[in-house]
Amino acid sequence: MRPPFALVTAAALLLSALLLVPSVPAPAADPPQEPLVNKVKTAIDRGKEHLIAKQTREGDWEVDGTGSSRPGGSTALALLALLNAGVPPDDPVIQKGLEYLRKVEQKHTYVVSLRTMVYCLVGENKERIADDVKWLLEARHMDGAKFLGWTYGIYDKTTTHPDNSNTQYALLGLHEAQLAGIAIDPKVWESIRDYYLNTQTSDGGYGYQWDWANNVILGPTGRPRFTMTTAGLCGLIIAGNDINTGRETPNGDGTWKKCGEYLENEKATRALDWLAKNFPAGDRLSRADPYLYYSLYGIERAGRLTGLRFIGEHDWYRVGCEFLVAEQNTHDGKGSWGSGGPIVNSSFALLFLSKGRTPILISKLTHDGIAKRDGLDIRLKASGERTDWNNDRNDARHLVEFASRELFKRKPMGWQVFNAREAAPGIKSENLAAELLQSPIAYFNGHLGPDFNDTEKEMLRTYVRNGGLIFAEACCGSKEFDAGFRKLMTDRPNGLFPELELTELPDDHPVWTAAGKFAIPPAARRRFPLYGMQMGCKTAVIYSPKDLSCRWESNQYADNGDNELAFHIGANVIAYATGLEPPPDRLTQMPVSREDPLARKVPRGFLKVGQLKHDGDSNAAAQAMPNLMAELREKTGLDVALKTHEVWPTKKNVVEYKFLYMHGRKNFSLPKDQLDDLRFNLEHRGLLFADACCGSNSFDKSFREFIGDLWPDKKYKLEPIPVKDELYGKELNGTGIASVRCRREGAGQRDTKYQEYEPFLEGVKIKGRWAVIYSRWDIGCALEKHKSPDCMGHDYDSAVRLGRAVVLYHLH
Repeated sequence: MRPPFALVTAAALLLSALLLVPSVPAPAADPPQEPLVNKVKTAIDRGKEHLIAKQTREGDWEVDGTGSSRPGGSTALALLALLNAGVPPDDPVIQKGLEYLRKVEQKHTYVVSLRTMVYCLVGENKERIADDVKWLLEARHMDGAKFLGWTYGIYDKTTTHPDNSNTQYALLGLHEAQLAGIAIDPKVWESIRDYYLNTQTSDGGYGYQWDWANNVILGPTGRPRFTMTTAGLCGLIIAGNDINTGRETPNGDGTWKKCGEYLENEKATRALDWLAKNFPAGDRLSRADPYLYYSLYGIERAGRLTGLRFIGEHDWYRVGCEFLVAEQNTHDGKGSWGSGGPIVNSSFALLFLSKGRTPILISKLTHDGIAKRDGLDIRLKASGERTDWNNDRNDARHLVEFASRELFKRKPMGWQVFNAREAAPGIKSENLAAELLQSPIAYFNGHLGPDFNDTEKEMLRTYVRNGGLIFAEACCGSKEFDAGFRKLMTDRPNGLFPELELTELPDDHPVWTAAGKFAIPPAARRRFPLYGMQMGCKTAVIYSPKDLSCRWESNQYADNGDNELAFHIGANVIAYATGLEPPPDRLTQMPVSREDPLARKVPRGFLKVGQLKHDGDSNAAAQAMPNLMAELREKTGLDVALKTHEVWPTKKNVVEYKFLYMHGRKNFSLPKDQLDDLRFNLEHRGLLFADACCGSNSFDKSFREFIGDLWPDKKYKLEPIPVKDELYGKELNGTGIASVRCRREGAGQRDTKYQEYEPFLEGVKIKGRWAVIYSRWDIGCALEKHKSPDCMGHDYDSAVRLGRAVVLYHLH
């Protein structure tokens, strides 16, 4: 797998050295590479344009030669791709295609299956969906009660062997129909699961056709195929999931029957191992492969259904995106893929790019388990068919589906299994953290004590320091996991955060009401307590010692009881971690603050930041200024020190720092007669940048009194900074700051989501320059990437723009 961030090469270092020597002409620098996430968006847009342009006047896409053999197949596939790529169901292109598709005869398994999926996506009349489902069930090949698969249609049931390609499409159609509310007999799913359990080869693969008489793969090679193995894996998972809904039931003591028991686990694990060994990455991704685009569509489905970020060591979505972006036919403006059948190939490519791009809301972390046996620690590795980190394999899936529906207006959301040990060998923990930061929540649970290696621990520390939230839960209320989790968090010296405490969250903690619609009653908070670790004003770790995951796994959230409560608690944690803002698209490069190599000795001329201490909580946003300075260094090339230095405003050394920062949530006071050095600094071109943590009224009141104490004669006082001031101007910032995204409260109203406002800062002007710049609304927590909806203040982008403007103003 290619590392997520390019490493500095020797050539780049040499070029940097040459640029420092004025007498040596510097070669022109290569233009910066556009981020892959942007290239993917462009490729999707071009792919959509291509497919739309290929629609005929009749509304179909039967232009690849498939129309004569299986009419409607290309049309259904193109509609499926366009819908997943964001074309709305009421768009004329979709409506015209549906008109054509409704007239297609029920004859071919591929066509009926794809049409069923399209119908489910657009919310078609359920009678039409049920009619296609009835046909698919009648088209099954059966040997008594034994299911043998699907072939091309009812017409050839007696002459042709069933095959795994038709079978997977029929399965996908039935699955989408069940999600759309069409009841399907559980025995159908059991027969499909049994089919895949019994047709796997000894090495874990699946072939195109199966000879039941001899239990071998039919065909010229008699070997498994990549496309059919992804089909077999997905068949096992889908059939298993549709059987397992409601499978777990409570014992009444906090534990659950059948927790961690899945009949298909062993076969699914073997199929994944086969795919990892035969993954078509690098040189093996060839446009000459006639099944390449079909393979990519299978990879996307396998990755999404398993939740795996990595198949083996392959970051499957990144690998596929890099190939498809490079191989798109853009030279002629068509935006297609492939040459033999551009409608089919382009549809598969568009499905891969668009469905795999779904924002990841929760990353489920793999980990080893430590069991206490006769006083000894026995480590169970995070591999094999049954692993302690995955006792409930659908818990994250079901919770994300609930949050997508209830919190994000049905915006598609994903989840992933994040296995740091299966990433490319040697990848750094900070690069792993950058990948993990694409999802706002890192979640793990188990029955045994959780165990992470040193690289994983450092990854999690970096993840949390850069705005991520750890959410953990003791599956079945396990006391062994509880003890191990507490040790993992606070143990000295090897715990994740030994300097912090894990304490029960109080009734007034915002997590209990963060979703705005699922307030957890006080009595329920006693039965399902949450614990947390506080970092400044943010709770960075949230832990439930009571079982939630088995309730998510059961997916019975409409019972008006504890199952529903478990979903509400999970939704509130998600709302707290995201501020009800969707995560970025997958592949978005997330900035990661790093330790400053210059922290011990800052060179002369570098900008140093002094963080003013006070007797409140002056270090509530310890990473705010380091994060802002890192942004400035990366985006503007300014010579800045990333490390801040705490200094009391009452001490003489305050004059050593010409740029000062002040932040807090609580009220504070400082001796009025000991502010002379700070006053002198500010009156001689020093600048104090301050903001109220989370829009705190207590800090705001104290800060205004503090300014009054600095200049008791009222010679200088806080005043609004005009919107047309140079601080916000284009000349200083490159692009003027005309608006910011902010949550505010006032006049009896409180924003629950970010709104667009004109920038509002206040300041103290001395000799024609702002010596104090103050925000009534939070900036520091936003710079720490804190998103809790109880925080009244700016989003990260706005906080960076305002903070950068203040620094540039100071240096101007």
